[in-house]
Amino acid sequence: MALRRVFRVDPDVTTAEADPAQTHHRGTVRQICDHLKVMCAAGTGEVLVDLQLTTDSPEEFLDLAAEFMAELA
Repeated sequence: MALRRVFRVDPDVTTAEADPAQTHHRGTVRQICDHLKVMCAAGTGEVLVDLQLTTDSPEEFLDLAAEFMAELA
Protein backbone atom coordinates (compact mmCIF):
# COMPACT_ATOMS: atom_id res chain seq x y z
CA MET A 1 0.00 0.00 0.00
CA ALA A 2 1.49 3.33 -1.07
CA LEU A 3 0.99 6.55 0.79
CA ARG A 4 -0.14 9.57 -1.14
CA ARG A 5 0.68 13.15 -0.43
CA VAL A 6 -2.27 15.45 0.33
CA PHE A 7 -1.87 19.22 0.71
CA ARG A 8 -4.54 21.18 2.60
CA VAL A 9 -4.82 24.95 2.69
CA ASP A 10 -7.23 27.21 4.57
CA PRO A 11 -6.53 30.28 2.43
CA ASP A 12 -6.59 33.90 3.45
CA VAL A 13 -7.74 35.30 0.10
CA THR A 14 -6.79 38.92 -0.53
CA THR A 15 -7.57 41.38 -3.31
CA ALA A 16 -4.00 42.73 -3.31
CA GLU A 17 -0.90 40.71 -4.10
CA ALA A 18 0.69 39.14 -1.01
CA ASP A 19 4.36 38.72 -0.21
CA PRO A 20 5.58 35.69 -2.22
CA ALA A 21 6.81 34.08 1.02
CA GLN A 22 3.17 33.91 2.21
CA THR A 23 1.44 32.55 -0.89
CA HIS A 24 1.24 29.04 0.54
CA HIS A 25 -1.73 30.31 2.56
CA ARG A 26 -2.29 34.01 1.78
CA GLY A 27 -2.74 36.01 -1.41
CA THR A 28 -4.94 36.46 -4.42
CA VAL A 29 -6.71 33.44 -5.87
CA ARG A 30 -4.11 33.40 -8.65
CA GLN A 31 -1.18 33.48 -6.21
CA ILE A 32 -2.59 30.67 -4.09
CA CYS A 33 -3.39 28.60 -7.18
CA ASP A 34 0.12 29.14 -8.53
CA HIS A 35 1.46 27.71 -5.27
CA LEU A 36 -0.94 24.77 -5.47
CA LYS A 37 0.28 24.03 -9.01
CA VAL A 38 3.87 23.98 -7.71
CA MET A 39 2.84 21.53 -4.99
CA CYS A 40 1.19 19.25 -7.56
CA ALA A 41 4.27 19.36 -9.77
CA ALA A 42 6.32 18.32 -6.73
CA GLY A 43 4.35 15.11 -6.33
CA THR A 44 1.33 16.08 -4.27
CA GLY A 45 -1.46 13.70 -5.22
CA GLU A 46 -4.37 15.74 -3.91
CA VAL A 47 -5.01 19.36 -2.95
CA LEU A 48 -7.76 20.38 -0.55
CA VAL A 49 -8.72 24.06 -0.49
CA ASP A 50 -10.88 24.58 2.61
CA LEU A 51 -13.02 27.68 2.12
CA GLN A 52 -15.37 27.12 5.08
CA LEU A 53 -13.76 29.76 7.29
CA THR A 54 -12.83 32.05 4.41
CA THR A 55 -16.31 33.18 3.39
CA ASP A 56 -19.33 34.64 5.17
CA SER A 57 -22.20 33.31 3.06
CA PRO A 58 -23.07 30.33 0.88
CA GLU A 59 -23.09 32.57 -2.20
CA GLU A 60 -19.62 33.91 -1.44
CA PHE A 61 -18.40 30.35 -0.80
CA LEU A 62 -19.66 29.16 -4.20
CA ASP A 63 -18.30 32.22 -6.02
CA LEU A 64 -14.86 31.79 -4.48
CA ALA A 65 -14.88 28.05 -5.19
CA ALA A 66 -15.70 28.83 -8.83
CA GLU A 67 -12.76 31.27 -8.98
CA PHE A 68 -10.39 28.58 -7.69
CA MET A 69 -11.77 25.99 -10.13
CA ALA A 70 -11.41 28.38 -13.08
CA GLU A 71 -7.84 29.29 -12.12
CA LEU A 72 -6.84 25.65 -11.67
CA ALA A 73 -8.48 24.40 -14.90
